Formats: sequence, C-alpha cells, structure tokens
Amino acid sequence: MDIFNKMLKEICEIENINYKYISNDYIIVLEKNKKYRYIYNYLIGINSEISGIIADDKYAMYEILKYHGLNVIEYNLIWCNQNKDNKLEINKTIKKLIEYYNNNNKHIVLKPNKGYAGINVFNIETIKDLKDNFLKLLNYTDSIVVNPFYKIKNEHRIIILNNEIRLMYTKNLSKNSWQFNLSKGSYVTKIEDEKLKKKLENLALKTYSLLNSKFVSIDIIEDYNNNLYVLEVNSSVAIFKYLEQIPSDYELVKKIYYDAIMELFKN
Repeated sequence: MDIFNKMLKEICEIENINYKYISNDYIIVLEKNKKYRYIYNYLIGINSEISGIIADDKYAMYEILKYHGLNVIEYNLIWCNQNKDNKLEINKTIKKLIEYYNNNNKHIVLKPNKGYAGINVFNIETIKDLKDNFLKLLNYTDSIVVNPFYKIKNEHRIIILNNEIRLMYTKNLSKNSWQFNLSKGSYVTKIEDEKLKKKLENLALKTYSLLNSKFVSIDIIEDYNNNLYVLEVNSSVAIFKYLEQIPSDYELVKKIYYDAIMELFKN
C-alpha cells in the first residue's frame, strides 16, 4: 500500500467515510452521509474547473501571471494538433525553434505544455537535440512549450490549501540530473532563511489568488541573483516523494490531505 492510500484509509476511518477503488484504482469513490465525492489519480477536486485547467496548463498560467505583472518564467506555445503529419509545417516550426534557440544563448528547454514530474522535459544545447526531441514530443502531446534555459540555484515548492501555506521546502539538485524533480533524484531541505521564506510566501500567495485556487502546489525557481520566478502550478498535489525523504512529517502531510478531503464534503 502506498503512502497516499495508507493516509486515505486512516482519514476515512476517522471520519466514517466509505471508500471504494474503481477504474483500475484511478478513481476513488468516497461516501459520507449519502454524499458521494471522488478522487482521481491523487486529484482532490476542490479547485474550480477553470482554475484547475489554468493551473495545469503552463502557457495559460504564464500568460495570466505575466498579465498581472508577476515574475514567471517565459513560456512560448507550440500548438501541434494540426501539424503532426504535415512535413512542411513541421519544418517551419523547427526553423522558428532554431531562431529562438539562437536568440537565447543556444540553450533552451522543450517540454509538454501539460506535463508533470519532469517527464519528457528536454535540455536543448544543440540543433540536433532540438530537432530530435521536438519530433519525439510530437508523438506525445498536441501542445509543447519552449523556454530559455534558466540558471537555477534552487527550486522551492509551496503547498497551499484554503489560502494558507501548509508546507514549504527546497528541492536541491542531485549530481545525476539537471532537473529538480524529486522523482529525478533531487533531495529535500527545509527552508531556514526567513527573508527567503517571506519572499516565497508573497509570490506563492499572489499566484494562488490570481488563479482562484483552493488546493495547489506551486514551484518557484531561484536564480543565482536571488530572483524568484514561478515555474509551474499543479492542481494534483502529490507530497509522497517528500515523505519518503522526511517520514517524520507524516502526520503533518496527512492533516493537509485530511483537510482537503473534508473540504470536498462541505458542498
């Protein structure tokens, strides 16, 4: 039994919630006092539909935060739905990407617009890598984003529920990956610098408010000049890799999920 399912079992026992796994365990049906609620693959659906869509769409999130003047990393959208089998259009897009690559110090990042966990994220330093990985992404997704490569000192994650910051930590780069994802081997440290904490809180809460969110995780990068930029927002909040490294926070994390599930039954 994984950590989430263990927590869910404990929460349901405390609150007399009946639960059942269906659809190859992707969906969990919760029932309390004849009210039915659902969890989908760790997504506890207390965000509004539009808020969740925008949070998980990197380009939409970027456009909204940029519109409101927040520090957010630059994303450019490549919409591929009409062009996957059109060699002429593919070559035109590759030509534009090469121009973008040359205008950004010949170092960019390609990734799915709606990706997660660092999957199919490519660090592009050569034109060959650019072409090969763009064509690879065409087989995986209809929308791709490209951004300049940022020299990142640290990446920080902030978990917010009902306008309250519930957990903050730093993801530190491992020697074996250029990505800060815990699934790629990065390691967790707590944030001790109070000034940094305050800056992260301010940017995270502004982001949260502008997206009209209720329960999200927000990733913020810190560059070597100590500038902060929002990297992405996730409406599916997974804290399990964190717990693998800091198991002493089990009850703290369980309380976050407990409160999120209780929020489901308020409406």
